[in-house]
Amino acid sequence: ILLMAGLLYTVYGIISLHFHLFVLLILSREMAHCEESYFFMTISTIFFELGRPIEHDSY
Repeated sequence: ILLMAGLLYTVYGIISLHFHLFVLLILSREMAHCEESYFFMTISTIFFELGRPIEHDSY
């Protein structure tokens, strides 16, 4: 049961990571200017890092 939970958590982590990268790709494609692109990338990275401990706590 523990192994199954770990496997599910790993799959969920991979999916959320790919979703984050996908959103990041869309954002960087939408932004024409490099500075704005970098700004959005920094903000989304910060939010992603903030979201990680919450996921670990809920697990």
